[in-house]
Amino acid sequence: MKRVFALTLWSLCASLFLMPSCTSMPVKNGSGLKQLEGKVSDNAIQVLIDLLGKYQAWAKIGEVLNKFAEANLQWVADEMKAANQLAIDLGIQMEPPANLTPAQQQQVRAIIADAQARWINSYGWLNYNPGTPQSSYDNENPSLFTGEYLYLLMRLGALTGTEQATWKTNLPKQVALMQLQPGLWDRFGYQPRPVEVEMFSHDEGQGLIMLDNLFGYAFGFAKNQQTYGAKYDYVYMNPAWSAPNRFQRPMVWKGQPVTKAQAWPQAQRYFDQVEEIRRTGGVATTLASDLVLCASFLGSLTQGCGQTSSPILMIQRAHFLKGLSPVLDGCIYQFKFMAEKLWAKGNQCGGITVTNDNAYGNMLQIYFPQYSDYPLRTLSSLLPPGAG
Repeated sequence: MKRVFALTLWSLCASLFLMPSCTSMPVKNGSGLKQLEGKVSDNAIQVLIDLLGKYQAWAKIGEVLNKFAEANLQWVADEMKAANQLAIDLGIQMEPPANLTPAQQQQVRAIIADAQARWINSYGWLNYNPGTPQSSYDNENPSLFTGEYLYLLMRLGALTGTEQATWKTNLPKQVALMQLQPGLWDRFGYQPRPVEVEMFSHDEGQGLIMLDNLFGYAFGFAKNQQTYGAKYDYVYMNPAWSAPNRFQRPMVWKGQPVTKAQAWPQAQRYFDQVEEIRRTGGVATTLASDLVLCASFLGSLTQGCGQTSSPILMIQRAHFLKGLSPVLDGCIYQFKFMAEKLWAKGNQCGGITVTNDNAYGNMLQIYFPQYSDYPLRTLSSLLPPGAG
């Protein structure tokens, strides 16, 4: 999934149909988040969007931004903390339980059976198209999509018992086929490695973080990704990997040789991506880290409801970053409050009238328009009203 952020408050407000105020649109089928309206000011949102626009090309935060945040942005953090405290006081749940009916529980079981029969390939990863059987990948983000699938099972109370135990056994084996050394993987588990090896993307790294999180970080994917990243300046040059800590394999893409310099922009992680890796890998928070991640949540909303790649990533990110700091939690509440309005049931988004009671389901409806029975769509439609 690719992220492109438009970096002005005007575009953010306009995309939410909230002119002249970013907090005036009524919420349909709400989750209680509307009670947070006005707790975070438009000015604070503007500052964060500007922060993202100015610094997102940086590989890491650095002392300059740390000092700037401490000297100038504490008031933004205080607004996010206040929003978080209000949500706590009001009893608003960041991920409310689904409380499925018996008929809906049976529907989830049928979706799981269908996923195993038609959508999950022989390597154990969720594919993009149906097929029986599926002996290869047809999806450039298998870890990301599979992480979303298991996240939805968890939200619906279905990642339990035998289902949970099977995935807990199989996932380390599946990832072992991709691993080159701890913290560095290939995108696919093909053995032997093909001549052309695709770059392991940030999105795939995020997928592994989600999978690790859903099992209590028992697999070590997140910790290893941070340890490796810290050693190699958050450059994950997997196509050039030849042996542990050696990168001398010739790189080829679409039949043409590729140099490390040419591949570096795709191998490098940037700014909020680095902070995601650091924080889930156990690195302590800083004010700048919280605000950079906060900016990424709000920046993902700037393209309007027809563009859902970035917000889908942020729904995942919200899950595994929640609880790490009051500032981040307040920002996640604000993100979900705004997303709930942007993807409200009945809105027209990219030529599609969205039909779910929750924003995440509507994002996925837009992202996967060709298959109404795609497991991510059918599962997300069962989430409770709200953001997702």
